[in-house]
Amino acid sequence: MLSQPDGSATFSQGQTSVIAAVYGPTEVRVSRERADRAAVEVVFKPKVGVGGCSARGMEEIIRGLCESVILTSLHPRTLFTVVIQEMHNDGALLACCVNAVCAALLDACAPMNFPFAAVACSVDANGLVTVDPDKTSELSSVSSATFVFDAQDQNLLATSAAGCMTNETLQTCIAACQQASNTVFTLYRQICAKRAAVL
Repeated sequence: MLSQPDGSATFSQGQTSVIAAVYGPTEVRVSRERADRAAVEVVFKPKVGVGGCSARGMEEIIRGLCESVILTSLHPRTLFTVVIQEMHNDGALLACCVNAVCAALLDACAPMNFPFAAVACSVDANGLVTVDPDKTSELSSVSSATFVFDAQDQNLLATSAAGCMTNETLQTCIAACQQASNTVFTLYRQICAKRAAVL
């Protein structure tokens, strides 16, 4: 999508859309240099204005995810920079950002343990679970969560949740999102197959 980064991708889920760009491995400032592995920096840019606490929270979640998935030990004393630009937010923003980042890492041919996919869900007052909710569903829900799974065994890598839910509801949400993640992994495979055919 972009010419300057090492890898980039646009990702849309419903009406939510973001662009992610990956730079690296590149030179790193001495103050941030790590002798045994690469450092990872994540920057989230909202559609308008400056990001607040929620933006910083998303950056931390995605940075932790990237640090655990990228084989940073192969590139010590370097830096991977991930930049995410929000285009439109109609719900499930974190999941959309995570999936855009994974697609951009695949485009950059960054060394990874495995691809990953995020799926969001919300739970209303009646206990009904909605996968990939829009903003209206999120605002009317009593709880919501985003789950990240790996492509290898579909293990749960990360969770971000808001509100209260029972353990039974939590397990239902995880199962529903785990099943939905197959669609994202299929999309990744199609993208990689198309790129391989072009090359």
